[in-house]
Parts: sequence; C-alpha cells; structure tokens
Amino acid sequence: MDSWPVAERPRTTESIGSRKRQKFAVRGYPEVDVGAGGPNVVTLVEQDGRFEWTWLVKNDNQVNRLRPSKSTTIFPATRPPPDPPVKSTILQSAERGANFLRTYLPDVDIPAELIRDQLSRDAQIMDGLEKFDPYMGNLLELIVAHEQAFLAFPMGELNCSLNISPFRDSGDGIVFKPSAHPIRTFDTPIRQIATTVSGIQTAYLAVRTFGQTSFLEIDASRSTPYLDEVAALSHNDTGGRAVVDVILSTVPFSSLVVNDLGSIYRCDIVDGDKIVDLVHLAAETEGGDQRNLFWRLARGAEDTNCLLASEHSLSQIDIRV
Repeated sequence: MDSWPVAERPRTTESIGSRKRQKFAVRGYPEVDVGAGGPNVVTLVEQDGRFEWTWLVKNDNQVNRLRPSKSTTIFPATRPPPDPPVKSTILQSAERGANFLRTYLPDVDIPAELIRDQLSRDAQIMDGLEKFDPYMGNLLELIVAHEQAFLAFPMGELNCSLNISPFRDSGDGIVFKPSAHPIRTFDTPIRQIATTVSGIQTAYLAVRTFGQTSFLEIDASRSTPYLDEVAALSHNDTGGRAVVDVILSTVPFSSLVVNDLGSIYRCDIVDGDKIVDLVHLAAETEGGDQRNLFWRLARGAEDTNCLLASEHSLSQIDIRV
C-alpha cells in the first residue's frame, strides 16, 4: 500500500452557462465513479505478504460473459391474436348501455350517471390489470419424475388445456419433443402451474384456474404421463376468495395456498379425505378495491414455516396448526 489509487485517465467537467466555459480538474484521491463502465470501487487484498489495492469490479474483456442467443420458437402459438380494442369513450359506452336498458328493459330505471360511474370504475380496474395482474402466476413448469423430464404449459384458444411434453436424450444432447395434443382440459383458463421439487419418489402438479385449484399425481412410468386428481380447492375452501399463489411441499399430498386477502390455507389428504386448515389469517385492512392483492408464497428453511410476500413486506409465517 505505497500509494492511493487514483483515476489516471484524463477527464474534465465543463460547466456551460452565461459565462464562458470553465473546466474543473478531477481530484487525485479515491473516488466512486458510477457510469457506463461500472463503479470504480477499490479494496485492500493481501499479495505476497503485503497489502495492495485492487478494483472490486474488473473490466476484463477476456472474461467469458453469458449473452442471450437468438430466440427460437419450439411450440407455435395456439391462441388467436387479441381483438383490437373498441375505440369509444366511457360516455359513449354509458349512452349505449342506457339505450339498451330503455329498449329491452323499459321497467328498469337506472340513471345514466350510475352506468357511467360503473364503467369508469371497470376501466380503472382493467387498466391496472394490464399493467400488472396479481392473479397471474408461473405458466411454465419443469417436471422431473421417474428419471424423466417434462415441460408443462397451457395451450388452446383460452389457455384452458394443459400440455405436458417430454425431453428426450438423442445421444448428442437433450431434445424437446412437443406434443400437439393436451393431456387435460379445464373449464376455465389456467393461471398458474406448480410442481413438487425434484428428487422425491412421487411428483405432484398443482394447476390453478379461475374456478379452482387442482392437485394432480403424475404417473410418468409410461410413455405418456398420466394425471390422477387427488384433491381440488374451490373458493369455498379459501374463505370465498380467489387463490393467487400455491406451493407444494415435499410431504406427499400437502400444499399451501394464499388468497387475494393474504390468508394462508394448508391442504392435506388423510385416508383419502381432503383436509383444509387455515394457518394464517390476514389482518383486516381498509381501502376497498385499493387493497393489496399481491401475495406470493415460498418455502421456508423448515417444514413448519413459509415466507409470505406482499407489495410492502416479507414475513415468515409459522404454519403449525
């Protein structure tokens, strides 16, 4: 440590104003320069029995860097492109709604102002969901069972069909073999797909839709995987609220779900019967439609706890009943 490190490259800062340009020299002492080249942060390291300065972030062009390659379509789109939005104002939509009610329901007297207020509220909600939908989860999941690997994803015009396609060993590498036929079709669009961690004897799959959350046992011993539904959660099981996230534990037939209010439920299968327990009750909050709808779950370090994330906080929850 014979000298302080400095920025050796010439650099000046120009101040342009009503006066003539003035140039300020860079001072020769340790500094942090946040720019395109990254922060120039230094530290002391021991080298040959003595300390010397070195950069924390090294700009070495020889270092191998991961760069994204060109994307390749491995499964074509099965949904049609969305319809173009109707270009009309809220006032025009309210007038059309009022005319419809006067024509077909003449005995119903609903003020046009009430229709306009409701349409304005719906437009705000839809704009918020286009920016971020708290009910949308992961739709691409890797399944590992019986020393085989599969990829699960939704397909179809409404994303109501579940596709499970295998990965095959071609000798030169792993090849994805997509199937054009779904393995199961649900009544409502799929919003999330989750599976158990790899390495356990039996694999399970959770498929969350608008209507319910289905828990499926995967039999991968045959060429085409077979799914057996072991349990299903409806809104009645989760306090009359929609589920926004689900995780599967390493214990067979055990799962945790959180609804859009932040309450956590555990679903177990005992002797063929479904048992649902409330393990965490959400705190009552005010705000109406402006309440926090974003909730996500993660496994904890132990089987007796989990992590619950919201828009503003991260909590560790004890799930023992």
